[in-house]
Amino acid sequence: MKKPTSLTPLAAVLLGLFVATSSARAQLTQDFESFTANTPAPALSGWGANTADSISVVSSLVTSASGEVLAGSNSFLLTFDAAANTPPDFDIGGYYSGINGGAFTSIAPGDYTLTATFRALDPGFTTALNFYYTAFNADYSIQTTNVGLQSPFYSSADGTVSWTSGVFTINSDGPNFFTGLQTRAFVGSSAVNGARVVIDSVVLTAIPEPSSFALIAGFGTLLAVGIQRRRR
Repeated sequence: MKKPTSLTPLAAVLLGLFVATSSARAQLTQDFESFTANTPAPALSGWGANTADSISVVSSLVTSASGEVLAGSNSFLLTFDAAANTPPDFDIGGYYSGINGGAFTSIAPGDYTLTATFRALDPGFTTALNFYYTAFNADYSIQTTNVGLQSPFYSSADGTVSWTSGVFTINSDGPNFFTGLQTRAFVGSSAVNGARVVIDSVVLTAIPEPSSFALIAGFGTLLAVGIQRRRR
């Protein structure tokens, strides 16, 4: 955006506010570049893998191997075994509130979207990502937020895909919260061993409030008036 010349002082101030509020704000970006390659993510980073349902073996690490990295130098690699015709689910990047022993911060109230890039590296299964966030008050008697959004399912033939969730709302902060990503991987007629899913570029983005858009509209009107006055 080219900055107009000879702005009135008020228009100049509003231009600064416009730049600050005109685009959605990324609240969390995890591209795994700061992690040590080819090792598991640090225990308190919130990135790991937990077995669930029919999955008995699953491992994770930050990979820099050729053919496994989706962007930059590192990506997050999950490897699992599963019997035929089973719908395995397992959690990745899941974490809990500080009350439950984690060193994490709940998401501030507001509207958000989540974007993630991922790929099934091997044939024999399809995979999807599910983002979840639930929050409760101090004694768990009231659930303040419940979000569960899932991507479509993809196979290795689909290559690398980027999924952006629909807009979801986080309500007032709850001191007890649970959030993370869940991987779902439906296995076909043959068992899979060492099946790999790789994930990268996970971005949580805050959507500007309606008042921000009203400010943008007001700026546009005042800017136009200011320019017209200087041309007279």
